[in-house]
Amino acid sequence: MTTVERTSTVRATATYVLEGTSLEACSCGALCPCDVAEDPDHGACNSLTAYHIERGRINEVDVSGLSLIALTQIPGNILAGNWRMALYIDAQATQEQQQALIDAWGGRLPDLTSERSPRVHADDSAGQLPSPRRPVIRWPWALVAAAWGLAAAAVLTNQGYLIDHHQLMAGHYMWMDGHYMRMGGLHLPWIVALAVFLASWQLMTAAMMLPSSWPMVYMLAYASRRQERPRAIQAAFLAGYAVVWTAFALAAFVGDGLVQGLGAGWPWLGERPWIIGAATFAIAGAFQFSPLKHRCLTQCRSPLGFFVRHYRRGVGSAWRLGLRHGLFCPGCCWALMLIMFGVGVGALTVMSVLAGVMVLEKVAPGGQRLTLVVGAILLLLAAIWLIHPAGLPV
Repeated sequence: MTTVERTSTVRATATYVLEGTSLEACSCGALCPCDVAEDPDHGACNSLTAYHIERGRINEVDVSGLSLIALTQIPGNILAGNWRMALYIDAQATQEQQQALIDAWGGRLPDLTSERSPRVHADDSAGQLPSPRRPVIRWPWALVAAAWGLAAAAVLTNQGYLIDHHQLMAGHYMWMDGHYMRMGGLHLPWIVALAVFLASWQLMTAAMMLPSSWPMVYMLAYASRRQERPRAIQAAFLAGYAVVWTAFALAAFVGDGLVQGLGAGWPWLGERPWIIGAATFAIAGAFQFSPLKHRCLTQCRSPLGFFVRHYRRGVGSAWRLGLRHGLFCPGCCWALMLIMFGVGVGALTVMSVLAGVMVLEKVAPGGQRLTLVVGAILLLLAAIWLIHPAGLPV
């Protein structure tokens, strides 16, 4: 049985604009195939959907504040029409508002998802369909486990420098004998260090970001299973997603090099390298309170609505979906990942903590409330680091 709660804004050209919340339950498994224009499980989909319209107009009729419930049976593919639907409309609705809602939900206007135009018939009772057994999709978890295994092996075999941009270049600053000293570093040419780092960054993306994107990955894997070349579709999605995170890594690597160069050419900052780390924590903490963080996190926490709006069949469409999803993912988590550049990408403890925070923020019920807590903690750590600089690498 599928149960979905979503908040969305629906726009149809010159017909209606609706904003509100819906709660949907149907006889299919999750993800409901109807959401991606696939055939429903066991040949039909019986659903109950409750809507609350916070703000909206239908053909210039104001329907703000109204609620309704739709009992629907879809006897085959959602695009084939022939739905049966019963509407239960808010008792506070006027006759004009009732008719407007019937027109919109009854298929007499462009459909709410803009790509479906159902032919709805009068109410007809339908029996309950059993919930099917869904195939278990294991490869994303295998990919995540392999990434963490490789990262742990690199650290345990003293090969952690391959995933640490500081070690690839000039090394870390460490607090020793009352002041910071630069330790280690391979001093590789800049372009070589960049190439090695970007290759190892794919490991970081799989280990840290895929777990928080699991709902989207699952929906893509499930929706593509009946298409030609499903593996190519899934690979194209992951490639698009990885491209966005690789672009972030490139920008962060270049920015980190510029900051380190500034410290080398500015004696005052060079003697106080902890300021760079504290500033990184402060930026990350402040971003947790920003409107951009809230907006991107809202998108990441509503993967079904995002998927239904943007999913299309084919390899090229999967690539574009990965790019689009990838833009919101760094938009939500770039500041937390920036901390990795302050303490070293190869620090498994920091990787684990940050990955856990991002998973909780995006997936856990009420996870958005954790955002402010994490922001306050990061700002506190930044202040402590400025006041008492000791013990952390920069």
